[in-house]
Amino acid sequence: MQKYLPLFTICLLLSCNSDDTQKDPDNEFFSNLKGHYSLKEIYSEIPLDLNFDNITNTDLLSEIDCVIAFPPELYKASVEYYAISGKKVFTFETANQDIQSENNIQSKCFYPASLSYSFDRSGPDNQIIITNRNTEREADYGILTNVTLQDNTFDFIIKKEYYTPQGWQELNTHLLYEKDN
Repeated sequence: MQKYLPLFTICLLLSCNSDDTQKDPDNEFFSNLKGHYSLKEIYSEIPLDLNFDNITNTDLLSEIDCVIAFPPELYKASVEYYAISGKKVFTFETANQDIQSENNIQSKCFYPASLSYSFDRSGPDNQIIITNRNTEREADYGILTNVTLQDNTFDFIIKKEYYTPQGWQELNTHLLYEKDN
């Protein structure tokens, strides 16, 4: 029996199909997404006056002139992909108003808050599908309604309320995060 062992080993090695070593398209796609991203733009579809200077703007970064912690230009996002478990998570920071009282607007400052989501992809166009969300954090910081990825840039669309001279306004905010080199 032992004299056949080397022959059996050689047959076993030769019978291995080279297709077994092909890359999993999911692993390749998500490995390319993995990394850190920097905020490039925050904009709304409707012009707002968030700093109460009587000038409305869709470029919300230009409306944020008071910050707590660090400015939105330093906001980061990350994508983590765990190939062994298949878990995919993205986390990003969103700008939130610090309104103490609607009757006495003394602080019009903004502070960062992070939102994290598990996700997957669907279809040939790699549509991002949210598979798990934290509804408690979304109630405080905005609801992610859509996410798209194009040319290493994420567009996170958040539905949230902002306080303006006209009162509370609910709208969609786009946060564009570009992959760091």
